[in-house]
Amino acid sequence: MAFGSLRHLEKINLSDNNIILSNDHKHRRKNSSLISSMQHCVKHRAQTLKSLDLSCNQISGIYIEKILMVKNGINEINFSNNNLNCDDCVAIGRGISSTPGNLQKINLRHNEIKSIGVAAISCGIKERTLKSIEYLDLSYNPLGSPGAVAL
Repeated sequence: MAFGSLRHLEKINLSDNNIILSNDHKHRRKNSSLISSMQHCVKHRAQTLKSLDLSCNQISGIYIEKILMVKNGINEINFSNNNLNCDDCVAIGRGISSTPGNLQKINLRHNEIKSIGVAAISCGIKERTLKSIEYLDLSYNPLGSPGAVAL
């Protein structure tokens, strides 16, 4: 990604771009360079970048965790419509708990998140030592009553 010359960039919207970051061995080489580019961009735009939208792609939790763990100023992140499941949520929970940034708003709507996934995300939010999460969108997920209770 060539965002280096965009010094005042505050929002990146890469939604619905067929970005595939999965654990599938077919994509590992591509994943490596893409995630490095994304981490570099997030890190070097730490003071100006406030919002990152990667909705409607195919990004697995382990890569979301890597993005979250880069020191940055992002306060809003959107990973809706990424087919995220419970395993992905465990990684996302780890990322949320250890993100060194100002993350306040997380959009995870329209995924496949169930009660176990909600519990993992909830643990991540509770373990945060920095600013707390103010907005969490889990609409259109098959949470069920146990998922609602886990929050």
